[in-house]
Amino acid sequence: METAIRWSSHSTLSEQRFLLVDVAGSTLRLCKVTSEEGSELKYEAISTQSKVPAFRAFDWSPADEALVAVGQPNGDTTVLRIAGNTQDAFSLPVKMPRLCNAVTFSTQGLLAAGLDKVRNDFCLNVWDITQRASAGNSAGPGLERRVSEPLRKYAINETITSIKFFSDQPETLVTGVKGQFIRIYDLRDSPGNPAIQFPTRCVQNLAIDVMDENYFASAVSGRDSAVCVWDRRSGPRFTAATLSSGSAEQPALELKTAISNNSTNPSSIWSVRFSKTKRGCLGILSSSGQLKVYELTKEHTSLGDLESNVRTDIQSPEQLYTTISHAIQYPYYDPYKGCEASKRVVSFDFVTLGASFNRHLIVGLRGKDDVSVFELSQRAPRFDFSSRSDFGFGQASRGSSQKSAEKIAVHRAESTLGTRHGINFEELKPVVLRKISNNILSLRARVSTSRDPVAEVTAEEALALLAVERRRCEEGYLFDYKENYQVLAGDESWLRELWLWIGRARAHTNDNGMVYNSLDLSYLGVHALWRHDLGANPERRISQGKPDVSSDFIEATKGLGRGLELPSFEAQGMKTDFPELRQLCLFCCGSALSSLELESSAKGLVRRGQFTKAAALAVFHGTAGFACSALLSDPGTPAHKLLAMGIRGFAKGNYDEDWDETCKIIAKDLHDPYARAMMAFVGSGDWYSILDEGSLPLNDRVGVALRHLPDGELTEYLDKASADVIRRGDIEGVVLTGLTEQALDLFQNYIVRSNDVQTAALAMSFTSPRFITDTRYEHWKESYRHAMQSWKMHHARIRFDIQATKLSTTSDGRITINPPPRQISLRCNYCERPFSRSDKDEDDTAANEGIHPTDGNPLRGPGARSGTVCLRCGRHLPRCGVCMKWLGTPDPTSRGGMAAAAAVTEHKDAMAGFVNFCMRCKHGFHAKHAREWFALHRVCPVSECRCLCGVGA
Repeated sequence: METAIRWSSHSTLSEQRFLLVDVAGSTLRLCKVTSEEGSELKYEAISTQSKVPAFRAFDWSPADEALVAVGQPNGDTTVLRIAGNTQDAFSLPVKMPRLCNAVTFSTQGLLAAGLDKVRNDFCLNVWDITQRASAGNSAGPGLERRVSEPLRKYAINETITSIKFFSDQPETLVTGVKGQFIRIYDLRDSPGNPAIQFPTRCVQNLAIDVMDENYFASAVSGRDSAVCVWDRRSGPRFTAATLSSGSAEQPALELKTAISNNSTNPSSIWSVRFSKTKRGCLGILSSSGQLKVYELTKEHTSLGDLESNVRTDIQSPEQLYTTISHAIQYPYYDPYKGCEASKRVVSFDFVTLGASFNRHLIVGLRGKDDVSVFELSQRAPRFDFSSRSDFGFGQASRGSSQKSAEKIAVHRAESTLGTRHGINFEELKPVVLRKISNNILSLRARVSTSRDPVAEVTAEEALALLAVERRRCEEGYLFDYKENYQVLAGDESWLRELWLWIGRARAHTNDNGMVYNSLDLSYLGVHALWRHDLGANPERRISQGKPDVSSDFIEATKGLGRGLELPSFEAQGMKTDFPELRQLCLFCCGSALSSLELESSAKGLVRRGQFTKAAALAVFHGTAGFACSALLSDPGTPAHKLLAMGIRGFAKGNYDEDWDETCKIIAKDLHDPYARAMMAFVGSGDWYSILDEGSLPLNDRVGVALRHLPDGELTEYLDKASADVIRRGDIEGVVLTGLTEQALDLFQNYIVRSNDVQTAALAMSFTSPRFITDTRYEHWKESYRHAMQSWKMHHARIRFDIQATKLSTTSDGRITINPPPRQISLRCNYCERPFSRSDKDEDDTAANEGIHPTDGNPLRGPGARSGTVCLRCGRHLPRCGVCMKWLGTPDPTSRGGMAAAAAVTEHKDAMAGFVNFCMRCKHGFHAKHAREWFALHRVCPVSECRCLCGVGA
C-alpha cells in the first residue's frame, strides 16, 4: 500500500478533516473538506509534513490530532508533529536494526511498536511519549534522536505483525504474532506474567470495534481471504498448561471468503477497519480495490445458557453472524462494475459524522489524490403482513407501528415461472392503515394484465390484493360453481369461465354421465380426450372389480356420445377418422351445439347486444348467412355492415390477393377480437387466422380447431396450445388439460403468477385424490386450510373438509379420502377404558375383564342404561360439590337422557347439567350449581376444602 487515508475523530460538521499519507513519497498532509461534488470530495491541505523519514507503518494519535508515528525500515519509531507549519519530530531507536511492522497510539499517550524478530531481543516495545511530545513543543526544528528505554518490552524472538490499543482499557493492547498467535497484553501486569492468547493464522490488520471493544478482527496475509472476529472475554491465559494442551479457541465469527479471490486475479487483504459510529460494522479492502462492509450481530443466548456457563466457569465467546453485506466497490477487473487499475480504491476509513442523521459514510482514496465518499445503503425496513390483512412496518429508533402510504409501486417482472409481484416501499409514509376495501376485483385484473412495467396503486389497494382469498371465502367461495360465479363478479372473467367449465363437468359426473362400461372419463380436458390420456393411474378410472377396458377408448367415446345424445359431427369438407371423439371434445368445451341450439344461442347474444360474438359463433359453425343477419341487426354501427359485406363476399368465393390485403388492413383498425378474427378469416379463408388471434377466448379457438383442422394438424395444435397454457399458467387452459396431472402443472405456474392457492385447491379437489395423487395438491390444500384457520373461519374450513371428502367418492361409491384420526377420546379415570359402547381402540385385555354380577353392581342398574357410569368398571364420575348427586351427561337415546333433555328444554338452559371442575382442588360441580354457588361465595363448597375456586371465576 503506497497511499492511505485516515478520517479525523476530531472532525466537526463545520470543519471535516482527514489525513493523507504518501508512503512512497514520505509525505503527510492534514486536509480539510471544502465541498462535495457528487461522490467526489474536494479538499485543501491545512498542513504538510514533508520531512518524513522512509517508513513502513504509521498511526495517527486519537488523543492529539497533531501527532503521527511512523515505523522505519531500520526499526526506529519516529513521532512527528504535523500541526501548523512545524517540522518537529523525535525518534525512538532500537538496539538491533530490523523492520518495524506496526505502530499504534493509545488514548493516554502510550506508543507501541512491533518489530521483526531478532535473536535474544524483544520485538514489542511500549513507550510513554507524553513528556517527550510536550517537550517537543519547545525544541528546535529537525529530527531529534533520543535514546529511551521502553516502558514495557514483550515477545522475545517473535515477529510482531500488527498492534492495537483498546480504548476502554488504554493499558491493554492486542498484538499479532506472525503465523502463530494473537495475544492480549495488560501493561499493569508484571512483565513476566502471561497474556491472553488465541492460536490462529489471522494475525494481520488488527481492528477493534470501538462500539463494543470485546470484539476485534484480524486477517490472513497473502492470497488467503479469511477474516476472523474474536471475543477477548473468551481467550485463555497463556501458560505452560495451555501451551502443552494445544487447545485452540474458536473465533466468534470466521469469514473464510471475505473478498473475491481467484487464480487469474489473485488478491490479498489490504485493510480491515470497524465503523466508529455503528456497532458491528466491519469494512474489508482488498488489493484489487474491492471494498465490502459486513454488518454483524450477536447470536441470541438464553439466560439458562448464561447461568450454566457461570456455574461451570466456561467462558465461551458470544457468537456473531452476518446480517447483511454491502458491496461498496467491486474489483477493478470485474467485467461489469470494474474500473481502471489506477482508479481502484487503495485505502478507506469510516467517517465519524452523520450517525445522528442515520447516515453511515466511508471515505475512499483512489490513487494518490482522488477522495470519494460512499454511503452504506440503509437496510430495508422490517415489515410483515398478518392473516387479518394488517401491515406492520418498523422504523429505526421509532419502534414499530402500522403504516401505509399514499402511493406505492407494484412492479411486474417476467420470468420463466410467470409474473411476480413485488412492492416498493420507498415512499411509505407514517399514516394509520385503514380497513381494506372489498372492491378490489378490477384492481387484480388491472395489475396482472397491465403491460406497463409499473402499475401505480394505493397502499390500500396493494394490501387488498392480499385479502382477495379471504373475502372470497367469506362470501361462500367453495365448490358450488353458481355461487362461485356470483362471488367472482367483476373483471375476473377467466376464473368465471373456469367454474362454468367445472359446473358442466360436474353436472354430468353426478349422474355417471361420463361413465361407460365401467370406464370413467369425468373431468378430462380436450387434449386428454384427443390423446386418450387417462393419467398416471388409469386403473382409478375403472370401477372396482370390473375388467380393464381402458384400451377400448374409442368405443367408450362412441358410447358416451350416444348416452349424452350428442348431435352427429358435421365434417364440412374435412376428413376425419374420429368424428365421435371430436364431438365429445366439442361437448367438453361446451360447443357441441345442434342447429336449433346454435340458432337459439346466437339470438340470445343478439338480444344482449353482443352482435359480433353472435356472428362469430355462426361463422365458426359454417353458417355465414346467420352471421350477416346478426351483424345487420345492429343498425347504428357501420363497421358491422362492412364486416357483413365481407362475409357475404367470402361466402360467394369472390376473394383474391387484393381482397386479402384489404381485409388485413381493415382488421388492424378493429378493436373487437371477434370482428378482427372474422375479418382476417374472410380475407384469406384460412382457419389459422382465427386460431392465431390470441385475444379470442381459448374455448372458442379450440372449438374452431376441432371443427375444421385435419386430424394431424389438430393433434399438433392441441399439443402446442396445451404446452403454452401450462407454461404461462393460463387458467383458461383447463378446457385443454381438464383437472388432470397436466392441470397440476398449469395451476403450479398459475400460483406463481397470481398467488391464488385458493382456486387451485378448490378446483383440484374434484379429482384429487379420486383420480390423481400428487403432493402439490396436498400442499395447496393444507395451505388453504391453514389460511382459513388463521382467518378464524373455522366453519368454512369444516365445510371445505366435508365437501372435499364427498367429492372424493368414486362412481361405485368408494371414498378415497381417509377420515382423520379421532382427536378426542373420553376415558374412565379409574380403568382408563373408553366410554364408547363400540370403541374399536380397545385392546384385548378389555375383553378378558369380567363384570361381577353382584346385586349392587351399577352395571345392572338404571345408571348403566342412562349412560352415567363406566361400562367397564362400573364407577361413577365424582359427585357434585353442591347437590351431592353424581356428575355426568345421560345418553340422549336412553330414557333418562330423554327426560333430562325435556327438562333442559323446559328450563332453556342447555349447559345446566354440564360438568365443571376446579383445576386447583379438582372438585366437580354441575355448571348451573357452580354458577349459583360462586355468585355468592368464593370458597369451595366441599367440606373442609379451603380452595378459593371462585376467585377470578
